[in-house]
Amino acid sequence: MPTYSVDSQLPSFYERARSATVTLPVYAGGSSPVVPNSGTFTLYDITKAVITTGAATFPSGIATFTVSAAVLPVTAPLSGFYQEEWVLTFGSHVETFRRDAYLCLRLLHNVVTETMLVRRVSDLAAIRPPTITSYEPYIQEAWGICQRTLLQDGRRPYLAMNDYAFADWVCALTLELAMRDFATYTGEGRFSAEADKYRMDADKAFDRLKLEYDMSEQNVRSAAISGQSAQPVIYTNYSPASAYRMWGPRRV
Repeated sequence: MPTYSVDSQLPSFYERARSATVTLPVYAGGSSPVVPNSGTFTLYDITKAVITTGAATFPSGIATFTVSAAVLPVTAPLSGFYQEEWVLTFGSHVETFRRDAYLCLRLLHNVVTETMLVRRVSDLAAIRPPTITSYEPYIQEAWGICQRTLLQDGRRPYLAMNDYAFADWVCALTLELAMRDFATYTGEGRFSAEADKYRMDADKAFDRLKLEYDMSEQNVRSAAISGQSAQPVIYTNYSPASAYRMWGPRRV
C-alpha cells in the first residue's frame, strides 16, 4: 500500500458569513496528485459538532469542497479550534486526513505580486530559466512560510490589520527562494550570493515587522493594538555591576 502525503502547508482560514472553497491535494509517490474514487468532507467546530458535511468533488484530480456562507453565520463564535476531516477512497483503501482550521473575522491576503518583484529587480524576466514561467510559486511558498512562522511563534496572522507591513518580508523571502533555486541551475556564484543577501534582508524585515493586532477581535482598525512585534519579546535578568553583602560591596 502506498504512503499518502498531502500538499497542505497551512491550516484553513474561514471568514464568517463568507463561502470558502477548500482543496486537499493528495500524493502517493508521484509528482501529480493521485485522484480518489470518492470522498467525504466534514468540518467540525471546537466541540466536535458538525458544521457541514458532504461529498467532495475532484476537479483536476484534487479533492475539493465548498463550505457555504450559511453554515458560518456572523453569530458563530470565533475559534482557532475548528477541524477539517477528509475521508477519501483510493480503490479499496480508505484514508482519513485531518487539517486544523480557524473561524476568523477577516482573512489576511498576500500583498506581494510578480509586478512588485520586477519593480525591485528589473531583470527578473531575463534571468528566469526557460523552464520557469512565473514567480508565483515562489510567492506562494514565501507567503506560507511567513504565516507558519507567525503561527509557530504563537501569533495569529489573520488578526493583523495592516497587511502592507508584510510586503518587505515576503518580497525578500520570495527573492531568496527564487535565487536559491536558480543556483541549482548554475552552481555556486551570483545566484547563491544573491540568495544569501535576500536571506539577510528577510531576517531584517522580520525583525522590523510591527503589526496592528486586533486582540479584541472587533475588526475595527482604531481598536487594534499597534506596534506589536511579530516575534515575542523575551526579557532576561543580568547580574548587576556590584552586589552588596553585610561586610561591604562585592564586584561581580
